[in-house]
Amino acid sequence: MAVKFAAAYGCDVTAFTSSESKFDEAKGFGATHVVSSKDSAAIKKLAGGFDLLISTVNVPLDWEALINALAPNGRLHVVGAVLEPMPVSAFSLLVGSAPCPARRPARRWRSRRCSILPRGTTSPRRPSTSR
Repeated sequence: MAVKFAAAYGCDVTAFTSSESKFDEAKGFGATHVVSSKDSAAIKKLAGGFDLLISTVNVPLDWEALINALAPNGRLHVVGAVLEPMPVSAFSLLVGSAPCPARRPARRWRSRRCSILPRGTTSPRRPSTSR
């Protein structure tokens, strides 16, 4: 849903997925670019390029590379619980000036954001694929 919302807002969306078989699906949701979350070298090439990263997974990731992919004053939002400690050096947080808030979104925030989107532009359904 985050990809669909960001695309509906007109954002340049890069989706990260651990499965290359989901690249086309992510593009069907509106992602302009798709990167493997297992490819640390590819993530490192994106350093400083993102204003916002939203993580919705509870698997180990290269957090250092993801945080370094944030632009100055970029934000990393972790939705849900990360099951293992995030091995991140304080230096990458200081140098990148990346605030990393952790909080549960309030119900009124979700409803307020949803109310400003044009009706029918987003849905939780998977995009249709031609056979």
